[in-house]
Amino acid sequence: MFFRLTLLTTALLTAPLLAEAETRNFYGMRGLNTVPDARFDDKGTANLTLAYGDPYAQGALGFQLTDNFYVALRQSAEADNPFDKAEALYPGVDTKIKLLPETAGRPQIALGLQSAFGHKRMAGEYLSFSKRFHKFDLTGGVGWGRFAGAKHFKNPLRIISHFDKDRAIDGDIANDPSDWFTGEHVGLFGGLSYELPVHGLTLTTDWNSDRYRAEQAASNYDAPAPWSIGLQYQPRDDVSAAVGVLGTDKIMGRLTFSPSIPDWPLRAAKADPLLPVLTHRPENGKIEAITQDAGADGRRLHMIRETENDLSITLSLENFESTPAQLGRAVRYMARNAPANIGSFEITPQFARLQGPSIRLIRRDIEQALAYHQGSAEEIWQSTEFDRSLKKTPFRGLNKTGLWPDKIILEEHLSLSEEDHGILTRTSLIIEEQRELIGALATGAALRFDLTNNLDQLNTLRPLSVLPVRSDIDAFANRRISLDRFYLSYLKTIKPDLHLNITGGYLEEQYAGLGGELLYRPFAKNWAIGVEAWQVLKRDPYTALNQGLTIDSLLTGHLNVYYKLPNSPETTINARLGRYLAEDFGGSLGIAHRFKNGAELEGFVTLTDMTDLDIYGGNTNLHHGIKLSLPIGSLAYVPRNSRIDLIAAPFGRDAGQALDKPVDLYDMTEAFSLQHLATNWGEITE
Repeated sequence: MFFRLTLLTTALLTAPLLAEAETRNFYGMRGLNTVPDARFDDKGTANLTLAYGDPYAQGALGFQLTDNFYVALRQSAEADNPFDKAEALYPGVDTKIKLLPETAGRPQIALGLQSAFGHKRMAGEYLSFSKRFHKFDLTGGVGWGRFAGAKHFKNPLRIISHFDKDRAIDGDIANDPSDWFTGEHVGLFGGLSYELPVHGLTLTTDWNSDRYRAEQAASNYDAPAPWSIGLQYQPRDDVSAAVGVLGTDKIMGRLTFSPSIPDWPLRAAKADPLLPVLTHRPENGKIEAITQDAGADGRRLHMIRETENDLSITLSLENFESTPAQLGRAVRYMARNAPANIGSFEITPQFARLQGPSIRLIRRDIEQALAYHQGSAEEIWQSTEFDRSLKKTPFRGLNKTGLWPDKIILEEHLSLSEEDHGILTRTSLIIEEQRELIGALATGAALRFDLTNNLDQLNTLRPLSVLPVRSDIDAFANRRISLDRFYLSYLKTIKPDLHLNITGGYLEEQYAGLGGELLYRPFAKNWAIGVEAWQVLKRDPYTALNQGLTIDSLLTGHLNVYYKLPNSPETTINARLGRYLAEDFGGSLGIAHRFKNGAELEGFVTLTDMTDLDIYGGNTNLHHGIKLSLPIGSLAYVPRNSRIDLIAAPFGRDAGQALDKPVDLYDMTEAFSLQHLATNWGEITE
């Protein structure tokens, strides 16, 4: 792997120079050499960092989830050199939040937590301040935990009883919120960067407050001096490298790849060319020609209703395009073929029997924008009306024929959060098919092909669970071909804004059962609330296709709340509270962002009243992870909804595990929301 990375780095370093330099610290986060600063990447930037500085080799995978929030999964390995086997592993989740942006008279201020959830040895919290003066960028800060090793002065929060407790600098019990900002002392750190005349080359120097107290207590480690100096080189936006010295006797090195998710070149399925809108209205327009145009374009229109001046249709949505883009196609069919007397079009979008508000558009506005190029999407929006009453829709047969699947998912699951096995990986290929049946029924099936994994030693050191939830994932991954899902769903919009899903069958790779979900999602609001409950049985990994069932039956259910950020409607915060698969109680908090190109990025953390044990006798109540989905449906011969899923989350945990339900009402009704329509409305004329 090191050889491959070396070749890739060589190729990237010879690429054209781009953008102004950005500096990162040893842990992969924006910073100097050994300390963090208050800087952030552009939203949607991913970071893969490999670094070494005695006594740790570091690997980190980070994401800029929003403009103000960064999160990374990090694995720190204690080793004499980067090629030796690790003596110990110290995983953790690192986060940074922007508190205040920089102004002419004020520095940028950030709050960070290193190993917020993870091993105590690397854990510490800090406030950092950064101010730019031409080519200089100055940073200062105050820190707790590992950032307080110098003990510069007393913890100012100690007057609050919780924060004056003694803080362990090492140990097997995971760091958690009760440890944050605690301890008797705090430390100060600072430094600066200077952009050298050579483009992309930056000089960095800092003074840190880490005194390596845990390392000295464990092995008489010879700690370096608190100062460092280094050179960081960024020849282009998506790659950077650094070398430096820690004191006078230790050398550090770092390599970071930083691709931008919004720049991902692929999308979902590439749509066919649009039909032109005629510059004149047909005198003898034929309604049946509308469905003919739609069918030739691979789209489905139902129940066309014509009155004296209006034409109404029901439009079955596809999930690889935005609703405005599909409305734009539908109005083209209607404007080309509707009789001249028709003055407005009403379109009712739906998924199966889930139905959104009817959207009424003025024909003249459509023609001005699409035929004469004298109007705009904004002008169409101004005259658009929404009718939230339920419309009667017809019973339909199968929505498609043939055996070509809806999607292929290449799933890469890795974990940097293991104390006993380092980095664990699993690569699977999932082929999935979903179809609508008669009325409100829909079905889905998926096969999983396990391509490769290193989970065979997962449970050789960990305590075995009598009733495993996910801790037997190695047994499931051992089967090359398995039935991933096979289910039947009943989907119905009961009344405006209220949707129902009842699903039964093989729900996910490890569970089968029956359950449902009820979601209330007001059309014009940026929030939604739902409840779900499932009675499930554990699947048997030692049967053909993993289709056998055990007698381990359990009830799981949650209250779910969703909230879209007002200034960033593509970003959703979600929270759940309830009973998980191990019958433990707790809650989850997550954040997700969907980019224009169809890529999705989400992160979550779960806390319950059950602990997972590790080989060291420690325990944790926390489960966390990050998921990145990249669309690939625009590739030739690839099903339209295909994607690559990169999942970074611990393997084999039993606490805090939720059902991976095959149908998600919030995702399905996103196409009906006012935020989705408004954000993507420009696509109606594209």
